[in-house]
Amino acid sequence: MELLLLRHGAAGSASSAGSDELRELTPEGLITSRAMATMLKGAGLVPAAIVASPLVRAQQTGEVCRDIFEVPLRLDHRLRPGTELGSLQQIVDEANSESLLVVGHEPDISRVVHRLTGGSVKMQKCGLARILLQRVEPGSGIILSLLAPDVLPQHHT
Repeated sequence: MELLLLRHGAAGSASSAGSDELRELTPEGLITSRAMATMLKGAGLVPAAIVASPLVRAQQTGEVCRDIFEVPLRLDHRLRPGTELGSLQQIVDEANSESLLVVGHEPDISRVVHRLTGGSVKMQKCGLARILLQRVEPGSGIILSLLAPDVLPQHHT
């Protein structure tokens, strides 16, 4: 299976939102999320489904991707900050799909990439890791690509 792990786009501060859970994407976060999803779709990397953290910034990132990819989006509380590999195993098993986009948070996304592949990464906001897996188990994945938002078109204008 192909697992796409996406960190949510840039969000406002917790103080302006009232709480961390309610932080919304900034205008730049929305633009970058759209650009990442558009680039992936243009490259033929369209997942069969999307699962996102229910926190507003991840949900909004997932909604942008859903609209561009035209695939189902499901929110899952197990993707809240603090996600572990076991939760991801359950989510992937339940999705029963050959390709899945998971929208989550740092440092969780980087930690999961490391657990799956042994590679050390630090995911930027709206950064993506594309991993090939036979099963969701430590060391079983191969990093196919890592994409940082600075490779997106709007960062070069």
